[in-house]
Amino acid sequence: MDVHPALQHVIQSLQLIMTWIVVFTIGLQIFGIISMLRFYLFSNPKALQTEAGKYPGVSIIRPCFRASDNEAVNFDTFFKIDYPGPWEMLYVVSNESDPIVPLVKEYIARYPNVDARLVISDSRIAFWQKIDALHDGHRAAKYEIFVWSDSDVIVKPDYLNGMVASLQEPGVSIVTTPQYDVRVNNFPTALKVLGNNCDVATFAFGVDTLIPRKKKLAWGHSLGFRRKDFEEFGDYAWEWMIKFLADDLALPHLFAQKNKWGVFRNIYCPVEYSNKTLAQVIDQKRRWCICQKTFIGYPLIYILGVVVYPQVSTSLLMLFTGFSPLSIQLFGFAMLVRIVLSFGFEALFLGSIRMSLKYFWTIMIWDWMQVYFVLDAFWRDTIDLNGRRFKIEEGYFIRDIGGATVVKPAAKPTADANGKSSS
Repeated sequence: MDVHPALQHVIQSLQLIMTWIVVFTIGLQIFGIISMLRFYLFSNPKALQTEAGKYPGVSIIRPCFRASDNEAVNFDTFFKIDYPGPWEMLYVVSNESDPIVPLVKEYIARYPNVDARLVISDSRIAFWQKIDALHDGHRAAKYEIFVWSDSDVIVKPDYLNGMVASLQEPGVSIVTTPQYDVRVNNFPTALKVLGNNCDVATFAFGVDTLIPRKKKLAWGHSLGFRRKDFEEFGDYAWEWMIKFLADDLALPHLFAQKNKWGVFRNIYCPVEYSNKTLAQVIDQKRRWCICQKTFIGYPLIYILGVVVYPQVSTSLLMLFTGFSPLSIQLFGFAMLVRIVLSFGFEALFLGSIRMSLKYFWTIMIWDWMQVYFVLDAFWRDTIDLNGRRFKIEEGYFIRDIGGATVVKPAAKPTADANGKSSS
């Protein structure tokens, strides 16, 4: 069948555009491999500095809820932390009848030499129970450095040393480690973990390569900062936190108002992610995509970003070119690069290749699923949590459609002529 010359020209132009997009997306994954190696080799915290022979005290605040993420093993790693200065660990729960309470008490009794306490949170000021727990954990904490740490993370004995050392670097107000996952044991879990770890290498480590300072991004599973920096905001800090879409978005945005910035550091702190159902994986990714759209800030750019997933762009190229030999080769090469990225990430940061060896084929499926996730987030302005629906407003904030009330954030701090901010 003859094709009109004008239409043929359009088709050829689309094919050329898609070819360049594919080259870009594959190049982005290669950049991810380079960034991953850079992060692993050059982003380790420096040795902890002392002043007059003293080390800063640290309060680890750990919000806990139920016991569904292998906490029996995760907790044990925290009780084996080796830090030369004073530190405490506060396990904060919203209800004393929570199933995780007996486990917390068991560990506290097992390690009497560790300064660990159970704190029952009675605040009900936020939409998220985690924010209530953090609020009450702050009230109970006694040291000058705060570390927020989720109950599903795993650490090594030098965890606190790395967090504190990073905060002692000039110009650093927040330290976090990019969130990656471990302990895959079924298909839905593998679907999220391997693809997510590849994305962390490409995008998070890539951001660290391009923007080593002045980041308004952090991961809430492991966050360290100075108590005095947070308390400079007074009540405004919690008024800001309780209405924000996510705590790992809220804190760096809050600090940025006073020109305080965060960094990513290579501190071992993966998230336990196993025994998940497909529904749980999809629900978590949908909420995360809304956070991504918020962080990017430009919905149209966000939706176009779906093509940065190489199996998406190479699949489109195959369709546009009628499955030409070149498009098929590019599809296979893109998949190979992602698989290499997965193996490299697991080997470097988790000291294993077992997950990638068994489930590498799920990465391609994960890439294709991004079309649904990105389109869903693009059109969505509500989010569901704990049986309630919240409306997203002004990009970052949420309002309970059911009518719950929250304190509105006060006026933002303003900078004076000297660049100093005031609440």
